[in-house]
Amino acid sequence: ASIRKARHRKGLKLKHVASAMRASIPSVHAWETGKAHPQALRLFDLAGRLGIDLNALARKRAFRKAS
Repeated sequence: ASIRKARHRKGLKLKHVASAMRASIPSVHAWETGKAHPQALRLFDLAGRLGIDLNALARKRAFRKAS
């Protein structure tokens, strides 16, 4: 599942995720669009908050970095 889809399923706005993650709104938007990736510790927190499988999220992150 994508970060954006998971956020929408939870009914959260971008600003809510950014605030909870102590990140800027542009940073979270970049994570959603694949233009940037959260650091490893944030990746764990993000997966937990959005109910995303951490392994799937990490694989997606690794795949995008490799391409």
